[in-house]
Amino acid sequence: MIESISMKIATAIKSASSNKDANEEVIQFGLLVIFNTGSIFVLCFLIGILTRNPSEVMLALISFSSLRAVSGGFHLKTSLGCIILTVITMMTIPIIPLSSNFGIILITITSLVLVLIYAPSNIERQTRVPEQYFFIFKIIAALIVSINLFFQIDILALAFFIQALSLIKKGGSHYGEKKSS
Repeated sequence: MIESISMKIATAIKSASSNKDANEEVIQFGLLVIFNTGSIFVLCFLIGILTRNPSEVMLALISFSSLRAVSGGFHLKTSLGCIILTVITMMTIPIIPLSSNFGIILITITSLVLVLIYAPSNIERQTRVPEQYFFIFKIIAALIVSINLFFQIDILALAFFIQALSLIKKGGSHYGEKKSS
């Protein structure tokens, strides 16, 4: 659905453009990112208002998104699936209680270990940064997760943990692993 809308708009932009070198697929991808990200933020905020916890939902979304931006992760096949899963996840995180600091620290350390092992994951086609610099993404991702060892916020612990789980590739290779030939 979102893919077809962005394709129609991209086709219209290309047709109306005086720049005939414009790449329709690139325009569509850009529109898809805008629609996807915008939809997630708007839906999370509106549902957060309805459930009377917009700040908690937005904290979950921003922390999850910040880590995802540098660590990568699993991608669903459709934008609609991504939007639905992300919104449901962000709405759920604030209502999961982590009552002890020990639980928060344990989940944060588990997330940190997953990030150190698996990040960055599945970002090869998402960035123009050469692979030789991917270790910087791993360092930044580890620093982002480590912040919660100081703050010990349950929402951050859960958002980072869910994002860290999305880094695990089933049967695939990860950054830093030697590819078998």
